[in-house]
Amino acid sequence: MDRDRLRDELLALSEKLTGEELDYAIDYLEVEGKRIEERSQEDSVVDFVDDYCEFGPERVYLLMAIARAKDNPFSSSEEVVFREVIRNKREIQEKYDKLRSTVNGRTESEKSYNFRLHLSVNARNTTKAYFNFRSRMNGWVEDRLHGDENYEKFKNLDRRWLSELSRPSSKDETNFLVDLDDDDELGIDEVRDLLTGYTVVQVKKRTPNGFHLVTNSFDYSNLPTGLDIKTDALLFLEHISGGENYGN
Repeated sequence: MDRDRLRDELLALSEKLTGEELDYAIDYLEVEGKRIEERSQEDSVVDFVDDYCEFGPERVYLLMAIARAKDNPFSSSEEVVFREVIRNKREIQEKYDKLRSTVNGRTESEKSYNFRLHLSVNARNTTKAYFNFRSRMNGWVEDRLHGDENYEKFKNLDRRWLSELSRPSSKDETNFLVDLDDDDELGIDEVRDLLTGYTVVQVKKRTPNGFHLVTNSFDYSNLPTGLDIKTDALLFLEHISGGENYGN
């Protein structure tokens, strides 16, 4: 909020506020205004996820916070990833708050990391993931019997289970994601018009560098122009913990 505008509003409300009292009131309103703005942004993300997700007995979604090298002062090998499994609509707010709390605590030399929050475009099927994961673990046990000292794999099974859920083999549906950059040859409206003849565009979401479009699956081999189409990907939600917020 602009301090001059706040000062004028406060003076109009009460001529009794002067000096230190007026400065204190302005500082308070600035902090409160920022808090309300952040809360509004958080609510819009939670509402979007609530509308997007379709849960079922075996269907879950992955909510992920990723600190990428291109957004932070470290190499690609040091990228930080946090995952949360959302099992039903009641958990959306809880898991969102948990991830935000986690990433807000990540600092490097007193400088906050920049994270991007993503949602799995496709729901994950827990039964598919379970059988794939069990087969993978059986392979590790067999390797142990042949002398492979792979003890560490069994010490972080929770993380490996989340990785299994992230694999394309665990998806429960076939939504596609079209990734558009602002400097691409075709603009967002042109791409949407183009896709209309091939599929249904379900969602349009702003990203830091362009847009994400979620579509039904379709045969894109005959498209007249090349597009960056992913058959199982992460949908951008917002940029958090530093920098401008692009979630709207």
